[in-house]
Amino acid sequence: MTNIKIYLLAAVFILGWWYVAFDLWNGQKSTPLATADLQHNRKATLSSPYLAPLSRQRIHEALLGDTQLMASLIAEWDAEAQLLAAVGHEKIQRLPNDTFLRAQYLGRKLRSRLDGMCREGSQEVTTVFDDRGNSIEPSEAPRRFLPQTYVAASFLLALAAPEQIVAVPSGMRRLTQLYPSELMDNISLDVSPYNTERLFREEPDVAFVAHYSQPSTLEALRSQGIELFTLSHVDSFEEIQDALMRVGHVAGKPEEAELLTLFMEASFCALDNRLAVAQIDASSRNASDVLYLNHFTHFSAPSLQTFTGKLLQQLGINKLPMSLPGAEHQWQIPLYQEHIVRFRPKAIVLSTAESDILRERMLNNPAFRDVPAVQNKRIYTVDADVQDSPTQFSVLAYYDLVHTVLELGANP
Repeated sequence: MTNIKIYLLAAVFILGWWYVAFDLWNGQKSTPLATADLQHNRKATLSSPYLAPLSRQRIHEALLGDTQLMASLIAEWDAEAQLLAAVGHEKIQRLPNDTFLRAQYLGRKLRSRLDGMCREGSQEVTTVFDDRGNSIEPSEAPRRFLPQTYVAASFLLALAAPEQIVAVPSGMRRLTQLYPSELMDNISLDVSPYNTERLFREEPDVAFVAHYSQPSTLEALRSQGIELFTLSHVDSFEEIQDALMRVGHVAGKPEEAELLTLFMEASFCALDNRLAVAQIDASSRNASDVLYLNHFTHFSAPSLQTFTGKLLQQLGINKLPMSLPGAEHQWQIPLYQEHIVRFRPKAIVLSTAESDILRERMLNNPAFRDVPAVQNKRIYTVDADVQDSPTQFSVLAYYDLVHTVLELGANP
């Protein structure tokens, strides 16, 4: 009986503590959450107490392979989604319950492995097929990898130890906004024709290649006894996840890869929930509201064949370029000054590496003086290197787009 009383007292104390804490957090000491606050929070903005600040930096750190941060953020966003739904917000998204539990299980298992409490050999192994139908058998021994593409290298940087990566494509080193120098400095070689002999001396086991890889390069790799794994299709969220999972299996890190794919899903849910709380609905956006422009030497718009184009469609952006003749057959839809003037967008999002320069050039271009976006100086910029990365960093691309849409909504 004494033990029962102790347990009952402990339970009452814990429940009372949570009640007081939740009451204080909610800011109304005597008003139940489900009554007075319910109607008030149906129209809450991003200042809602049920929305935690969404840190781009923390998301970036997780995408670089921090499995414990992934699991923590997934749990945080799931609790947030449940609160939002409880106070009456509509269209709130969260991972299905079994998927959420799977993510938490993986996070705890990987934590136990890091702490030396779980054997490494308990991971699932399976035969993996590349996009040409070639298979690679699982290996319990650590492999060394030669990623010839940004996609494969991005995945490996999050999953494998730096010493397993022989080299990275040289252009990746300039993208410090995605790949920190302290991480890249752990890999000394670049993928380059000038480094061929040095790369072969490192004896990589598997080279990740693409459909556009040079036949002579592929033949040279085969002649060295290096297995080839081709990744060609990464034009949708599902294809990115599938490619990530296959690279994870080849790298002997299937559970890390699975947790990363689940984290990507949870990130999109968290971002969409912010649009829902701000009551921004893509279906209600007018065709001329927002124009998204790529700029290299000329203006263009990504078509629905690209991953960026699919994200823009989800946000209700770029309806007019998609309606141009032949747009459905192109990857990038060419746009000229005449198109932009005729579209008369209310806001413009520029995807470019020269954000300040290009923005000022558009604002000062006499040809655009009658465009509402220029008249009201509603020209926003996003990083083209982030937007054009069909990897786990597509989460950051969506983050930047959602942030821009929210800013547009706050300043109609």
